[in-house]
Amino acid sequence: MKRLDFRPFIQWHSLLWIGLVIICLLALSLRDDYPVSEDIASLIPHADQDKQRDIIQRMAKPFDQQILILLGGPTPDSVTQAAQQLAQQLRSEHGQPEQGQTEPAFEQVQLNNTQQGQQLARLYFPYRFMLLTDQQQQALASPNSLAEQQQRLWQQLNSPTSPVSSSLLSRDPWLLFPEWLSQHNTQHWQLYKGIALHQNSDGFWTLIRARFNGSAFDPGLQQRLMPLINTSLDKLPDNITAARAGLLFHAAAATQQAQHEVTLIGGLSIMGIITLVLLAFASLRPLLLILLSLSTGLLAALTFCWWWFGSLQLLTLVFGTSLIGIAVDYSFHWCCERQSSTDSAMQTLRHLAPALTLSAASSLLAYLTMTLMPLPAIQQMATFCAIGLAIAALTLWLLAPSLAPDIKTPRFSRWLWRHLPLPGHRVLWLLLVILLMGLTQVSLNDDIRALRGGDPTLRQQEQQVRQLVQLQDNQFFIISGTDQEQLLQRDEALRQQLAHFSGIDSQQGVSEWLPSQQRQQRNYHLQAPLFADQGLGSLAQLGFDITPLKQLQSVYQQADGHWLTAAVLTDQLPMIAGLYDFQGPHPYVIRRVQGIQDLAGLEHLADTLPGVAWVDPVAEISQQLGHLRLLTWGVILTTLAIAAALLSWRLSWPIAWRLLAVPTLGGLSAIGGISWLGQPLTLFHSLALLLVLGIGIDYALFHQFARQHRPQVGLATTLAGLSTLLAFGTLAFSHTPALAGFGLLLSIGIVVCYSLAPALCRPEFRTPQSSVTEIQTHD
Repeated sequence: MKRLDFRPFIQWHSLLWIGLVIICLLALSLRDDYPVSEDIASLIPHADQDKQRDIIQRMAKPFDQQILILLGGPTPDSVTQAAQQLAQQLRSEHGQPEQGQTEPAFEQVQLNNTQQGQQLARLYFPYRFMLLTDQQQQALASPNSLAEQQQRLWQQLNSPTSPVSSSLLSRDPWLLFPEWLSQHNTQHWQLYKGIALHQNSDGFWTLIRARFNGSAFDPGLQQRLMPLINTSLDKLPDNITAARAGLLFHAAAATQQAQHEVTLIGGLSIMGIITLVLLAFASLRPLLLILLSLSTGLLAALTFCWWWFGSLQLLTLVFGTSLIGIAVDYSFHWCCERQSSTDSAMQTLRHLAPALTLSAASSLLAYLTMTLMPLPAIQQMATFCAIGLAIAALTLWLLAPSLAPDIKTPRFSRWLWRHLPLPGHRVLWLLLVILLMGLTQVSLNDDIRALRGGDPTLRQQEQQVRQLVQLQDNQFFIISGTDQEQLLQRDEALRQQLAHFSGIDSQQGVSEWLPSQQRQQRNYHLQAPLFADQGLGSLAQLGFDITPLKQLQSVYQQADGHWLTAAVLTDQLPMIAGLYDFQGPHPYVIRRVQGIQDLAGLEHLADTLPGVAWVDPVAEISQQLGHLRLLTWGVILTTLAIAAALLSWRLSWPIAWRLLAVPTLGGLSAIGGISWLGQPLTLFHSLALLLVLGIGIDYALFHQFARQHRPQVGLATTLAGLSTLLAFGTLAFSHTPALAGFGLLLSIGIVVCYSLAPALCRPEFRTPQSSVTEIQTHD
């Protein structure tokens, strides 16, 4: 019989692959940049509460673009000198040299100094007639207020510790403004040589604030600022302690960690796979086929994601490196089928087509269901892997007949199948029962903080800064309203309620610094008796000159209607930066609280006041992640149902149920395994179950479609399992808990599926000796 010539077919397929690569390269070349981000906000679902999310983002922006450096030392002189040295270096340096870089690294570097108190006095003193504390209001509202104020003033004037100047008395004879101003200085910093210091049992401390432009998640900005900060801190004397806080430090640490893990996981996977290929096939052709398949899949995935999403998450790159462990499975099955085969390359391809198609479809189904999750980062990871896997399988289909038509069976292949026997029935089912018993220990944890990694040293330093600087907790009230006046009145009402609430330590908001016009009017009128003729007479009795008092009376009368407004405070008060927006599409005011002991009471309080909502971003995100976890379980069950229907229609009910038993038992065993290890089940564990489903069906399908007389499928599955463990096993050692849990559960599931597939789907091939005999017979 005349042998068919497949060379035109092979050439046509090769040209199609070349065209695909050219399209991807051209698409990448059309982009101006290739942004990579590790913003943790990508894990947050796009909830329906767009207004609230927008408020939170705007509130956080000023804090996200600044760093805090706390310096401590044994003496005031050592701390002030170190602070001045560090501030000078941060102001003068330009950061890591860049082409065309002329601006300073930091937009503003600020020390705690005397100017802050002086600035507050200069800012508010012209509006002193509109400002009163709650205690002053109560005192002036009493029937005997004038006599009481006269008595209070007499005591202050005769007190040796009262810092009263003649200049102040001539402009504020009742000394109401200093009392109001002192109530707003709650951090008790001491002034030393123009710098504010805090003293405790550990020594003296001062704070440096530095503000920069740009996103803390920008790797370029991190490369510019971090060397400058580290170098400047290294130059400080040995007796100076530095603690850092700010999103920039966490983002830079996450970038470094992710880049390290991308290199480590991808490098170990590729090196391991290359070693496996060379040992198993003793030829460079299979290695070339695998590398082309992987590189084409990764190239297509990168191209599509950059164009579709605009930027790539570093988490996607870390997760995407695990694609290596799955995409090579198809090449392994091809190479094992071609070992000492008498069939033509195209006949082998046609024989593999059913299993290859169903396997790729099942894995793609698992990835595509992940895109249903309303989490941008997970959608991108799933899309990346789905595109990469599909193109890797297509590359194998196009190039395998021409690149690796004939493959020998080296000694390692025989040794591997001989010395890696599957566990016997009793051992297998015993291990399975032990793992399944772990289901009784299952616990859940949807707290987003459990998914984050991070440097423990950074977290410890940030906690130290928070305690000394009294940074507020990330839980707060959002007050909504139609205009500035309504917002401030509602904020004042909430402040009054919290003042009598015992479930918090402190509170901070806008109305302390910017009273509503209603309150300013009341404050102004409450002071009217003090500047009336009777009030001036009381001052004259204490020895004040009546002539300047008459002038002050005129100043008081002219101040009527000149209210303190938000325009006066713009960019003047960093302590309330980001806590209000009166001009945006959704006007709001924020009230922060610290030292929460009664969370339920705060939530109830918000429900009783109009326009007030209690916001706990961590709790809300965690609740959403819990909802997504339940949704993932629903997707898993739906995927199993669809797969059962398709396999039953394509094959038969008994075969379909045996095929699905492999990933089902593998997934349940993996859950039991992590439960025995004390890990609670999270969203990322649930997502790993989707891949256990896809990979487990892969193993089952290839065993189901194996030829009765050829054991190469067992060798291919072994190589595939080892390569997948190389990929996901390294994920289990990630410092990011989300990825580590993902990799651990998937690794357990893969081992169980690998062991169950030949036992449930092709029981006649579970005996290693018969398989070795088959290989030797065909050599």
